[in-house]
Formats: sequence, C-alpha cells, structure tokens
Amino acid sequence: MILPELEEMQKRKFERRNQFKEVQEQIQSISNEISGPREDVPFVVNETDLSLRKLEELHRQLHTLQKEKVNSLPLPLSLPFSLCACVLSFYEPKISYLLLFNTE
Repeated sequence: MILPELEEMQKRKFERRNQFKEVQEQIQSISNEISGPREDVPFVVNETDLSLRKLEELHRQLHTLQKEKVNSLPLPLSLPFSLCACVLSFYEPKISYLLLFNTE
C-alpha cells in the first residue's frame, strides 16, 4: 500500500528535478548569450528545495533574462527601411494630393 505512493512521490520528485534542471539550463544559456560564455559548470539541482516557490523564482529570473536579451539585440538594418516604407505607404496619398494641387 505504501510502495505505490512512494513510487509516485519519487516520480514527481524526478519530474520536478527535471523542471529545475531545464529552467537552470535555459538561464545559463541566455546568460552566456548576453554576457559571453563562461566556464562550463555542470548543473547541480539543489534537491533540498524543489518547491514550487523556488521553481517560480527561477522562471521569473528566466523571464527577466529573456527580456534583457531581446532588449540587447541590435535592430536589423532593414528595419528603418521597412518603417519608412510603411509610413510612406500610409501618407503617400496625402503627399501626392499636396504635390498635385499645390499651386504656389
């Protein structure tokens, strides 16, 4: 009777450990992309605290790093041209009208 419950608890612990490992790997990967690679340190999941609160904390840290990464990316060179084309297509009829009917 206790054995199936124990097996289920071990299974959940294993799954939670994998969640922690995955998030920590993503954090390290993005950190390396932002600040350059560092010494490869193997991941060691602290099994004394596999709480949801700790996992949520790691997810917040990951989300912060993801936002930092996006904000640190340079704009593609084609973006200003795309924006100009977009603005021009919006204002072109008005500009044409002004150019055609300007009698000064």
